[in-house]
Amino acid sequence: MPFKVYFDTDAFRHLGHAYSQVVLAPELKEHVLLDPLTAIEVLAQLCTPEAEVILNQIKAMHNWVNIEHAGILPWAADVISEVGFGVIPEYSDITDRVAQALNACFEAATAAPLEEDARRVRTLLDAVKDETLTNFQNLMGLYRQNPLAVDQHDQIWFESLRRRAGVDQTTRTPHDLKTTLGAVYTFEFNKLAEAARNPHYNAARRLNDPIDVEHLTYISVPYLKFLTCDTGYRRVTGTAQQHQIRISAPDSLRNAQTAEALLRELISL
Repeated sequence: MPFKVYFDTDAFRHLGHAYSQVVLAPELKEHVLLDPLTAIEVLAQLCTPEAEVILNQIKAMHNWVNIEHAGILPWAADVISEVGFGVIPEYSDITDRVAQALNACFEAATAAPLEEDARRVRTLLDAVKDETLTNFQNLMGLYRQNPLAVDQHDQIWFESLRRRAGVDQTTRTPHDLKTTLGAVYTFEFNKLAEAARNPHYNAARRLNDPIDVEHLTYISVPYLKFLTCDTGYRRVTGTAQQHQIRISAPDSLRNAQTAEALLRELISL
């Protein structure tokens, strides 16, 4: 089966620049998927001084995504439920709401009418980051007290994902979940270990880390590949899923010719 490719926010914006006036080969468009969190982050930027630039990059999706049959990935919690715990979720309506918001952008002449909704999205994102920050700081405190208690950490991680996925009972174990969501686990555990070793670590300055790990949920699906410019994803080196992540230089994604060559390579591998 040919691979399909999805992106984080920075990669999305670079590709929006590359394809502002150029059209991606039609056969490649069919293999481009949209991470709903990426879309939400982009939409939230419509209340910033760069709003008009962002809007133009969203409109450029027509040139590199099949808008008529646009594939928006499920919400990450639904993937955790289905792939991680084997439970078919009651799928979130976030995918539909993202599609509606993007359609509003396609029809808008300027970013001004979209600003109020963008502020609401940004407030929601900030609340999620704040909650995750608190949880991470609590976990870091426990890890510093007993850094060798990996089993304890794994159980806490397992239970947090089980609750998030809305799974009441399961026969799955932390080991099972670490295998299925290997990149997610490794990214989070390495982040925790790095932070705990650094007495000057300031989690409040790394609020995007909780968002970054969300993108890795989808590579638990074998035919998906993740394209990013963020070198922080090297944390997952050594996992079985690392081959599904491609870290690119920004300039390569901002150029239509090199971006197309990269997409073609990722889809065919």
